[in-house]
Amino acid sequence: MFKLPIRLSLFFLFAGAGSSFAQTQQIDSLTKVVNTLPDDDTNKVIAMYRLAGKLISSDSKKALDYGLEAQRLSEKLNFRRGIASSLNNIGIIYENSGDFERAADCFIRSLQIKEEIGNVQGMANSYANLGEVFDEQGNYEKALYYYYKSLDLSLREHDTSALVNSYLDIGVVEAEKDSIPAALADYRRSIGFALAIGDSSNLDDNYSNIGVVYQDMKMLDSAQFYYVIATIIRERMHDKYGLLNSYNNLGSVGIELGNFKEAEQWYLKAIELQREVKSLSSLQSSYHGLSDVYDSLNDPGRSLDYLRKYNVVHDSLFDLRSAKAINAMELKYEQDKKEKEEKIKQEAEERQRRTVLGFLIAITLLVSGFSIFLFNRFRVIRRQKILIEVKNKEITDSINYAKRLQEAILPPRRMVQELFPESFIFYRPKDIVAGDFYWVMENGDDLFFAVADCTGHGVPGAMVSFVCSNALDRAVKEFELKDPGKILDKVTELLLDTFRKSEEEVKDGMDISLCHVHQHRTKLSFAGAHNSCWIIRNGELITLEADNQPVGKYDNLKPFRSHTFDLQKNDGLYLGTDGYSDQFGGEKGKKFKTANVRKMLIVNADRPMKEQLEIMSSTFEKWRGNLEQVDDVCVMGVKF
Repeated sequence: MFKLPIRLSLFFLFAGAGSSFAQTQQIDSLTKVVNTLPDDDTNKVIAMYRLAGKLISSDSKKALDYGLEAQRLSEKLNFRRGIASSLNNIGIIYENSGDFERAADCFIRSLQIKEEIGNVQGMANSYANLGEVFDEQGNYEKALYYYYKSLDLSLREHDTSALVNSYLDIGVVEAEKDSIPAALADYRRSIGFALAIGDSSNLDDNYSNIGVVYQDMKMLDSAQFYYVIATIIRERMHDKYGLLNSYNNLGSVGIELGNFKEAEQWYLKAIELQREVKSLSSLQSSYHGLSDVYDSLNDPGRSLDYLRKYNVVHDSLFDLRSAKAINAMELKYEQDKKEKEEKIKQEAEERQRRTVLGFLIAITLLVSGFSIFLFNRFRVIRRQKILIEVKNKEITDSINYAKRLQEAILPPRRMVQELFPESFIFYRPKDIVAGDFYWVMENGDDLFFAVADCTGHGVPGAMVSFVCSNALDRAVKEFELKDPGKILDKVTELLLDTFRKSEEEVKDGMDISLCHVHQHRTKLSFAGAHNSCWIIRNGELITLEADNQPVGKYDNLKPFRSHTFDLQKNDGLYLGTDGYSDQFGGEKGKKFKTANVRKMLIVNADRPMKEQLEIMSSTFEKWRGNLEQVDDVCVMGVKF
């Protein structure tokens, strides 16, 4: 039904196969350690609770056995880190089976131990697990409370792997609250962090959740596409719990597409898998889906039968007493925590009283009180300076992470050089990340390239550039469009759909110049939003005019026009944003202006593209001088 791009298919094939092979090796290695070490060796306990974690998605019964035994040995050895880790794994197993009461109990007990031993990363993990329990109960505010506590700790520890999970979890809750733009942004943040560290373990959940969002928006083909990607990854990783989710999702979207027989097969496949993996919540979805399928196929007998099965599972799964018990446990945890904090506060006050007394005695005995004051003051100033430096580093590190994410959506320079050997890209963000971006795509015999200027710059501009770049990808790959004007029309439609569900009116979009050439490169097609295309031939500049409207929300939006142009050998083509011409500088501190950009390009058009790039860069720096760069800058040149 779907044909993935070859490179994408190979990525999932080898990433999944490699993960599965590595997972099997790790399980075998850990099993060998467990079977050879004595019970009083903490290394055996560590291997045992790690083995339980590895088996959760493939063999929950064996994982529970290892988890309970690891907990027993840890308690016997008073190995507190082992007790906390074992309780965490046991809680996940209970959560997967729908036993939220016992899951919450395990997570809270694990969290208490981690707080006592100062395991910050472990605390972040426990907060995330508690968030999932409240999310399953439909208590979204409580879920977000714990997810953001987990996110704060992960940011503090610069734990990129944990950030992948945090943004994924928060995205799920935002989607459940119908905050669609926020959810999609969180999922893409999670994907970006995962790709930045080469971790494919959470890509399936992100793609599956993006599919859910598109299904809610009734973009059913897109939803099915993302579900298929998630299923491929999960099959390669042998993630049985994940596959239950995938099969039910594909069944659900199959019903909405009217493919009832196909939906029936997916639900039956899910029920078959549930004989190996016990998951009441998944079984409930399968029964409800099959009831809808048979109702649509005019088979009331089987529809009623599966509806009864659904009700039985529903009644056993959602017991109000479990929710009350979880709230009671959380209340006890908060009460215990307050008591500990009060005790710590009292001890601190007592220490402070003793310190003050000693200080008064010292003042009485020593004449150097003023020196002591100055010394203490110096320490306070120094501590404040260190705190400011740490906070600045945290902010800079976060923005640098955003830079790595943005670089992931930009085509590699090597690929651009292979497609256009005589070309250059002058890309100069105002801040670490940018709202300007360049885009190149090869689709069969067709080549597309563009330079775009999104609303804003810095981190807000970068976030809009993610959405716009993704929309361009989808217009060409998913909707198979070639005409630049129709591509910009489709991108406008996708952006409006993305931002439509925001509680506030969103007017973000982009100015862009977009080109299409065939591999033979004899004819050019162009469409633009505010940004035109310049072609220099024999010292003469030819302008292909853009439409006077943006890509995005606009009151009098009209279809974008496409221009065609017959190319000749040595034609030079230039696309750019307004950042270069708007830069202030020179002796009088004025703008560089578009006329000077054109003049510079015409004078140097016969030079090799590498030299043109050097001239453009040195001219920009000389003109700017000591003045601040005012906007992002992106210029692309191609010689045919």
